[in-house]
Amino acid sequence: MSTATQERTVLEGVSADLRSQGYDVFVEPAQQILPMFLKGMSPDAIAVREDKKLVLEITHEGVSSRQRLEALRKKVSSQNEWELVVIPITGPDPAKNIDVVSKQSIEKNVADVETLLNSGQLTAGLLLAWATLEALGRLLLPSNLARPQTPGRLVEVLATHGYVTPDDADNLRQIAKMRNGVVHGGLDLSLEPAQLGKLVLVLKLLVHQV
Repeated sequence: MSTATQERTVLEGVSADLRSQGYDVFVEPAQQILPMFLKGMSPDAIAVREDKKLVLEITHEGVSSRQRLEALRKKVSSQNEWELVVIPITGPDPAKNIDVVSKQSIEKNVADVETLLNSGQLTAGLLLAWATLEALGRLLLPSNLARPQTPGRLVEVLATHGYVTPDDADNLRQIAKMRNGVVHGGLDLSLEPAQLGKLVLVLKLLVHQV
């Protein structure tokens, strides 16, 4: 896969996540959109929200990528309102497809999530439930969700295709924030049983649509 395709794949996922957090995202922004301090530069994307402004830059291994990043870093460091977000691309290809699992396997996972919920193991239940949600999405929309998905894009695609209601999509975005906190080490986050219960209901509704 080409570098350009790999970058688009990563930016697509990151952009969906940021939009779910209320940002306006501009990928490969035109010069007239850029703030004055970035004129003449070509960041991969910028994201703007009322309380925060981000410059997004994808980096690869190599001297040219380091030089480009350093130039951006100097520009952004002089701005109080802006923050540079670096997205390194290393390791396995993020666009590699994941196999579709069977409906039976998904149903077993849903039952396992309910067991974890009933026994009070909410963190483990949340992680298994979200993995099951992505597997369900891939089963329902294999051409759209073949690759690994960020939580934001997963919800966006399911909502766009009518598999979840707007209210369910809003709930999923809130639960996604909890999921992100847990996988990044926020083990003290207080997840309520009702929140996981809502996710279980969504899983069951999606299973019936397979």
